[in-house]
Amino acid sequence: LLPLTFRVRNTPNFKGHPTKGLLQPGESTPLKVSFAPRTLGNHRERIAVESVNPTSGVVLATHHLTLVGRANGIAAKPSLVGGPGALPEDFSKGDRFVDQDAERNVVGTTGVPQAGGTKAGRSAGSTTQRTTDLSALDVTVKREKYQYYKHFLKQERQRRTARHKPATKVDDPLSMGMRQASGLKEPLIPLPVADEPLWLDERYTGTNATYVRPKNRKPLPEEQARALSMLYKDKPERQTQLKECSRALPLSDFGKLAVGPRRLDFGTITAMSREERYLVVTNDLNAHVQVTLLTQDIPNLSESQRQNQIIPPRTTTAFPITLHCTAAQSFKQQVSYLINNVHLFEFDVVAEVVPVSLNVSKDNLLFEMNQEHFGEKMEEVFTLSNPNNHFAEFSWECNNKNFSVSPMEGSIEKNSSAKIAVLWHPVMQSPKSNSQGIHQGELVLSVVGGPSHRKKVILEGRFPDSRIIIKDRSVDFGMVPIGVPQLRHLLLKNQGTSEGFFKIDWQSKLGDSLNNDLKMQVIPERGHIPAGGGVDVEIWTSPQKPMKFEIGIPIVTSGSRPLTIPVTGESMIPELVIDQDEFDFKSIYIGGAGRLPLTIRNQSIISAQILVDLTPFPEFSLEIDRENWSTDDYDECPLVAEERENAAASPTPGADRTRGSKYKLTVKENHALDFNFCFRPKNVSEHAFELPLEVVGMVNSPEHMKRVVVAEGLKPRLVLSEDVVDFGTRIVIRNNAIKIPYSMEFKLKNNDKNDVICKLGTPVGNISATSSPVFQFTPMESEIKSGDELLVRATFLPREDKQYRAILPIYLDGNEDKSYVDVEVFGEGKFPSLVFDRHEVVLPPVPLGFKTKATFNILNDGYDNLELRYHLPTDTDRLPVEIDFPEGKMIGIAKGSLPVEISLSCDQPMSFTGNIEFLDEDGQRYTIAVTGTVDNSVITAYDFLKANEQVRELALTDNKGRVVEASAVEKCKYNVNLVHSEGYGLPSEILMGGEVTKPSAHISKFLGSITLKGVFGQDICGDLISTKGRGIIDLIETLSGKQVPGKITKLSSNRKEQAQQYLNQYEKVLTMLRSYGACLNFVKPEFLLDHEDFKRIVASREVSGKLSKNVIREWKALEERFAAVSSYCWTSLIFQVVKVFVVSRVSLKSLKGLPISQHIEMGKSYFSRSNMHSVPEVVLLKWMTAHLFQALPGSATCITNFDQDLRNGLAFYSLLVGYWPSLNSYSKFLKKNPRGDNQIRENADLVVRMLRSLQLPYVLAPEDILDPDPRDMLLYCVYLYQTLPQFIPVSTLEFSTLLGEEKVKSIELKNPSKKTIAYMARLEGDSSFQIQHSNIRLEPG
Repeated sequence: LLPLTFRVRNTPNFKGHPTKGLLQPGESTPLKVSFAPRTLGNHRERIAVESVNPTSGVVLATHHLTLVGRANGIAAKPSLVGGPGALPEDFSKGDRFVDQDAERNVVGTTGVPQAGGTKAGRSAGSTTQRTTDLSALDVTVKREKYQYYKHFLKQERQRRTARHKPATKVDDPLSMGMRQASGLKEPLIPLPVADEPLWLDERYTGTNATYVRPKNRKPLPEEQARALSMLYKDKPERQTQLKECSRALPLSDFGKLAVGPRRLDFGTITAMSREERYLVVTNDLNAHVQVTLLTQDIPNLSESQRQNQIIPPRTTTAFPITLHCTAAQSFKQQVSYLINNVHLFEFDVVAEVVPVSLNVSKDNLLFEMNQEHFGEKMEEVFTLSNPNNHFAEFSWECNNKNFSVSPMEGSIEKNSSAKIAVLWHPVMQSPKSNSQGIHQGELVLSVVGGPSHRKKVILEGRFPDSRIIIKDRSVDFGMVPIGVPQLRHLLLKNQGTSEGFFKIDWQSKLGDSLNNDLKMQVIPERGHIPAGGGVDVEIWTSPQKPMKFEIGIPIVTSGSRPLTIPVTGESMIPELVIDQDEFDFKSIYIGGAGRLPLTIRNQSIISAQILVDLTPFPEFSLEIDRENWSTDDYDECPLVAEERENAAASPTPGADRTRGSKYKLTVKENHALDFNFCFRPKNVSEHAFELPLEVVGMVNSPEHMKRVVVAEGLKPRLVLSEDVVDFGTRIVIRNNAIKIPYSMEFKLKNNDKNDVICKLGTPVGNISATSSPVFQFTPMESEIKSGDELLVRATFLPREDKQYRAILPIYLDGNEDKSYVDVEVFGEGKFPSLVFDRHEVVLPPVPLGFKTKATFNILNDGYDNLELRYHLPTDTDRLPVEIDFPEGKMIGIAKGSLPVEISLSCDQPMSFTGNIEFLDEDGQRYTIAVTGTVDNSVITAYDFLKANEQVRELALTDNKGRVVEASAVEKCKYNVNLVHSEGYGLPSEILMGGEVTKPSAHISKFLGSITLKGVFGQDICGDLISTKGRGIIDLIETLSGKQVPGKITKLSSNRKEQAQQYLNQYEKVLTMLRSYGACLNFVKPEFLLDHEDFKRIVASREVSGKLSKNVIREWKALEERFAAVSSYCWTSLIFQVVKVFVVSRVSLKSLKGLPISQHIEMGKSYFSRSNMHSVPEVVLLKWMTAHLFQALPGSATCITNFDQDLRNGLAFYSLLVGYWPSLNSYSKFLKKNPRGDNQIRENADLVVRMLRSLQLPYVLAPEDILDPDPRDMLLYCVYLYQTLPQFIPVSTLEFSTLLGEEKVKSIELKNPSKKTIAYMARLEGDSSFQIQHSNIRLEPG
């Protein structure tokens, strides 16, 4: 019953006519369809006929018409009419006559082309076909009508021409050819103003008159109207009000009423919403009126309140009109209202009701498993916003149980938003995962009152394409002793194409009871493995009782099924035997010492540990001679005092003990060890106890190992002031040299009431019987009165560089069969030597042309007087090292310490380690290593630049050292050099206690953004140390594409051998890096080990005796600062790796390939003559400078460094705008000439927002720009240099299509490498273009 507006959606080969129109109720119209194929073959297409809302254009219904056609060939094109020989008749349209009878049988053929369907199908003789085919009779009638109309128009024109044609000239001497009164106007008589009221017919002025109505009223503001709507009553309260509200108003009163607006327009609202507008009524009468709205019977307006109001005289009120539509529509309704229940009037309510819609911030969510969330749920959050003017209720549907959404349903208030969290539960081989291990699903959004087409969020959870395997099929501990920690290694390898993750959930399989019995530990329990890499897993166990164990440890991996590794072994109690039946020290006088052998034999196939707790017996101790054990069998001394730092392996007794020690003895399998069980009485007492011996892992000691200890301390007749005479280390005299022996004194006191004769026997020990004895004592024999003391002088004259040990027997009263007391005598001989206060001199790295220096001390150790001689490295031309003696070259007894200053200055980059030799009079050489580095690189000279950042002065010069002009600066035709000044200082030496700055998180972010070898944590040094070299090797191989030599193929089970393997591996890594130009001569492989391995290496060197005690002492002193030194060395190593393999890719060749290079002077001399910046660094600086001058020519300056010149943010802004022009919209917020910290901070915040808008994986923080670190900013500039040129379009996709037609074009990407490549696609510009996936992952090939 309503008019219908329609439109036709044509297809490329079929066209409908008319394309749009209006049909009245009951009317129809023919649709003419033409077939004009563009290609040969069969064509089957559908055209859509849509009925639309004429106001909003919303499609109400759609009908499809299927059309089929076939194009068999290509018709000849008709020849065009024209040329100089063409006549007018050639351009006339010919008539085509059809048979009337045949025409009656054809329906809808009007306008249908001839057979063939195209212009090409027409005959060559016809030029254009008429759009309507007529019969011969119709043509004749049409021609007659045309001739009639033509004749009629001709006659009418002749009549008009004759009427206006001037009359012929008449010879009239009176009027002289002029018309009478020509040009004069007739005077008009003025009439009075008719201001009396018009007379109206009573037929139109009665109560039924409807053409007179209240005036239209403009709407009021919503808040004011709401307040007015609540002021007045809905019923009369007084008799006068009732009378006034019941009378009929005269016609004249309607002009004093204003009601409006007459068209109450709600605008565009959403379905299911309740919108409120106000109808305003003004009463200017002197009486009350009653206005009643008739909305209760209108479904969409029935919720309106205050439908009746009593309006006082001279007041205004408002009626709230509530519109509630449950479906989308074009709403228009005429609403009636009554005045005094007599006069009926109407107003219109209109609204455009659209479906409820919610906006989703992300149309697809990608979950990529990483180490942090491996084995756990992963969460992604997006925003669901409500742009409507009413709250919206929503719910979600998900077709994959591996994904869950929270909240599943809810409501969002108008113009607000809510966070939606989606959880991915990564369970491998789930029903919804495809062959590549990808979980795919959809979230479908349902909105109450929303459109039929529901929005979807594509969900995709990706497992890494990794394949983690276990090299060994099982872990067999074999036979192990109880209570002794045992270690086995498990190697996990990743044979996939991307990084993999693993998690070892061993505790769930053991249980509490088995875990208490085995004391098992797995390190690490979780981690990541780079593609092609591996991880060494340590499995520790310490069985607490004899048992056989066989358990399966589950290993959950990414990209493959869970693995189970069987762990087997058997713990047993070792078979130990003590050779001695008892330990009877008999009676020993106080001050003396008794020593008995203690031999323990291990007759089992496993090593054993024994604990001897002598804490209650401080006069007893255990010792072991160095000759009784070998480093080939033991990693460390087999006798360790657990409660005393002194290991008791030294034969020199310690000071007085008030408390004994607890010892741990280790005896290898099928091996015997000889210990010394010592008794040194301090008090008169008797001792009889069972040796407190306990086998580790056993609750009670076996019966066959129980031994009795018997000893007695007697009051001596002779008391010694010293029971041990220790000369310490003394200098060995030279051959044929006269040397005064070293001497010590001790006293012998007669504690007896009788006089005694004391005689000193011959010392017995590892001293050779030579003509000149090593130890001598005087007097050898003397009588000591009761209560008197005898002063004994002992001398020590060493002849060899060795340790001397002897026992001096003392006899009383001529009884030489048995000594009364034995005195232990110790001394060590040592040749005179020179000692350095450090084992290596490290010169701080400096830029080219600057002098670096360091001072060390030479310490005299045995020389009386010596004038030093020295030899510098032979190649002093290439290694310009200078040496200076500020206090002369003489060293000796009077001057035991001599300072020496080493300096280096060079104009070419170099890093070296050389030896300086110091010689004594006999030609004995004492060598100290000197390491120095000179380099024009921010990375290498970082410490120097940071130490002098406040006094740094830079200069711009040309190739001849002259100051450059402004035009040359804009063209980047200059060199940047650090000006020499006396105010520069050198950073402190790290090995001597200098301050160490830990690397920031930027190096981790940088490496994580350029490599797929895993995400580095905040503590990158700790992460690399924990990988035992695998991490740094994988990083080097990834960045360089080269294999690192010396990788460990099979790790030893011996800890000492493991430490040596790691040390050799790091040595090979450093050698390789130095060959590529890394300045790492000051980095030693020992500092790359973890702390435990470092201590093992130092202990091994100490035991081997290959290094002097002074060198060992220096290495041990470094243990206290090992964490700081190791962190510094690892930081230097990482940055040098980046320098030689990443920064070096920034070259002149790559710069020439960029469009900005045309604004840069590309002469090589302008890139290679800086004393503080390398060629890649100069390329970066000039690259930024050129972009700055191009983007901000008015405020551009030269970029000369990577810290202060980047602080204002202008350089970063210029780079981003240069490669992503749409970011130029931020220019209105940019402070081009920032003044003060506030404006600089605004620029920093702006740059960060621009970086985040590009969705780069590596983004700075504002603080990084405000307080720039030159090394970190260099890394970020390298990252931008490699990333931003990728935004330059490489080709153009052109779309040519009809309006409303969708066209798809594809871009083909190939991955020729052997690794997986991930792309992030981003579309910016017209919203008519769309891409299906924003994250693309390409597998190899």
